[in-house]
Amino acid sequence: MIVIDETEPGGEMVCVLEFSARPRNVQNGLSSSDRRTFQVGERVRFRGFYFDGAPVDNPTGYMAIFESLDPHDPNDYAAVADYFITIDCWEGLKQYLKETGDKQPPKKVATVKDVPLSKLSPKQALDKMRRSAPKKAKAVDPVFRKENGQTPVRPATVSPKLKKARRAK
Repeated sequence: MIVIDETEPGGEMVCVLEFSARPRNVQNGLSSSDRRTFQVGERVRFRGFYFDGAPVDNPTGYMAIFESLDPHDPNDYAAVADYFITIDCWEGLKQYLKETGDKQPPKKVATVKDVPLSKLSPKQALDKMRRSAPKKAKAVDPVFRKENGQTPVRPATVSPKLKKARRAK
């Protein structure tokens, strides 16, 4: 479930990914103020949400509007709704990690390498295939082959008869 379905406006939610965001203005646009970084485990107050299409970095398109619990920060912010979980989920995650011996939540975030091609946009899938394609080796370069533990191949020699025939053309 997505946190915006499980949290009422005014309720708290927890950041599960470190990110930075700029304050929002009254029209829900970006303000010119400096960005603020939100840490993993930081609690924020849910204010609402909106749909922002489905850009590459936000597959669901839902943005959560929230405010910091810091009394000196009166701004509203917006971030991808998937960056947050409910308080209950956070407590359960902390308990699980405590039982398994981990001291803090894992820092590894899923990357394009971890996602199957069928779940990626066409551009992401093409980029992934290009990055994972084996590099083309210079098969006839004797130095390359020797450095890579392969048997060097001599370049083909051209017979004098063939050289004469090529010059005649």
